[in-house]
Amino acid sequence: MKILYPAVFTYDKNDEAYPKGVYNVEFPDLTGCYTFGTTLLEAYENAEDVLNLTLYGLKRSKQELPVSSDLNDIRCTENQFISLVKADTRLYYKKYRKHLNRR
Repeated sequence: MKILYPAVFTYDKNDEAYPKGVYNVEFPDLTGCYTFGTTLLEAYENAEDVLNLTLYGLKRSKQELPVSSDLNDIRCTENQFISLVKADTRLYYKKYRKHLNRR
């Protein structure tokens, strides 16, 4: 199944652990679904991965997937922007089935 969810990307240049800055990513519709990256590309790739893993976990535990928020309903502060992130749970499962079945 392919689905889009909005993610809020926050650039943090004050994190002592990442003196060159870090992009934090969170999904407002999915509790506990967040990640980061030291570059925008890494943050986006990690966002796709954590989104797929979260949706796979919800499906596996037979929970309903939350409805994706309207982009106009999400407010950003300074140093933030919204991007849609795509999940393809079938492709993700095929790619990582050996690792996912160990759980």
